Amino acid sequence: MESKVYVLNHSGHDLGKAKRYGTLEVLTSGKVNIFSTDRLLHELTQKLKDFNWEEDYVLLSGNNILSFMVARILGALGKPINILVFNFKTSDYVVRSM
Repeated sequence: MESKVYVLNHSGHDLGKAKRYGTLEVLTSGKVNIFSTDRLLHELTQKLKDFNWEEDYVLLSGNNILSFMVARILGALGKPINILVFNFKTSDYVVRSM
């Protein structure tokens, strides 16, 4: 099975380099109502139900509350999460496991 890269929020940036890590799965797009947290938490939980801790990645993007929610959802099992962080100096992604 191919790895997936769960993109927290896609707002038009070029994510081409992230495709090296797997198929892109966009969790939210554009402007997100961060004040509707119950609905947002439910939607994110549903979209992350097939997350594979050994193979998949989370690409940090968008509002910080999205990062917090995804960490809450995936962190519940206490397993490390593979995170892609964009390094502006190298114009590439760096993998971090937390």
